[in-house]
Amino acid sequence: MWSYLAAQLGGELTSGDKLNAVIAFGTMLAAMAAVVSVLFVWRTVRESARQMELSREALRAQTFLSVTSYEREIQFSRRMDIVRALPKNITYEALSPEQRADIRVVIDFLNHVAHLIRYGYVQPVQMLLLYTPSIEACETVLIEQMRWLDKVRADANNQKLYLHFESLCREDNRQSLWRNGKFTPTGDPYKRATILNAA
Repeated sequence: MWSYLAAQLGGELTSGDKLNAVIAFGTMLAAMAAVVSVLFVWRTVRESARQMELSREALRAQTFLSVTSYEREIQFSRRMDIVRALPKNITYEALSPEQRADIRVVIDFLNHVAHLIRYGYVQPVQMLLLYTPSIEACETVLIEQMRWLDKVRADANNQKLYLHFESLCREDNRQSLWRNGKFTPTGDPYKRATILNAA
């Protein structure tokens, strides 16, 4: 090997030249090993990210199935029919105990759906495809006409109740969820409660 290098360089190699050649060769091997190591780490990270995404999708699928199963268990459609059938001029105080119980189940369910959307446990569009008509009916009948949220919060003396449900009922939030999956909650429940109590 030294004869070949000497012929290429046009002369005899000194001990220093040989030492420098060995160092250069070792450095080149170390650099190649570093490149291989970086490629291996990059591949491992990419594979880990892929596995995490698959796990996340599996969790979302399981959550979706749990939501639809729970919907059937609580008879959500039947209870929504009761909400939709409420007279336009009915007041919160005029509701029967059975109507209040049915409304509470509907609101609890949609509030949980909103929590799941906000924290990424379900795909927003999947939930909106299933529940937009019900959400819109709740917005019109319960929030706008009856002021249900205001009455329940006043009765419980708790302005933090159902903030996620309230957010889901806002048209701008639903449009944002349709467009880009972003969910803007009504606000921090503690901060919002402080502001409302101070007013």
